[in-house]
Amino acid sequence: MVIVKLQGGLGNQMFQYAVARSLQKNDDQIQLDCDFLDHNCMDTENFSARKYDLGLFDKIKGKRASSYILGLIKSDSFFYKIIRSLSSSTIVFIAQKSNELVSFANLPQLSHIYLDGYFQSEKYFKVIRKQLLIEFSFPKLDPFSEQIANEIAQACNSVSLHIRRGDYLKSEVVHEMHGILPLGYYDNALNM
Repeated sequence: MVIVKLQGGLGNQMFQYAVARSLQKNDDQIQLDCDFLDHNCMDTENFSARKYDLGLFDKIKGKRASSYILGLIKSDSFFYKIIRSLSSSTIVFIAQKSNELVSFANLPQLSHIYLDGYFQSEKYFKVIRKQLLIEFSFPKLDPFSEQIANEIAQACNSVSLHIRRGDYLKSEVVHEMHGILPLGYYDNALNM
């Protein structure tokens, strides 16, 4: 069983799911630990709350982990300690620090894996790229959106502009970590 802690927005959740999917053995379903998302649902000066977003994709092979599964993996209660001691499987916790590449070599055969990190590199899941492209396919557009998509496709010079500012402007801590681009950058991009 592979359990992955989901955190961050849709892009981060896609990375986390993808690395879990790459470690999946047999046809076990990926277990999605949504506790962090559920318990951190309020914005603060230094934190932007996110919700579970992978539900957008109806082909993913993951489901929300039950409280029993999460207890079995994370709880220090006497009950769960007894159950773990009776199991022939081990639980391997892999916590990524500072977005460094983590090696998954030499994992015990009869192990359950718990992943905690962002895992923002295709190196983790490049070998299952085709599967992920299918699982991350968007649902069919509604008629109104389909009409807009057709208009965009027929335009001679379509352009998309995305500016992320909201959570990046929250505090100096976030600003220093991610930075923001000056207005001149966007002016130059529009001119091009």
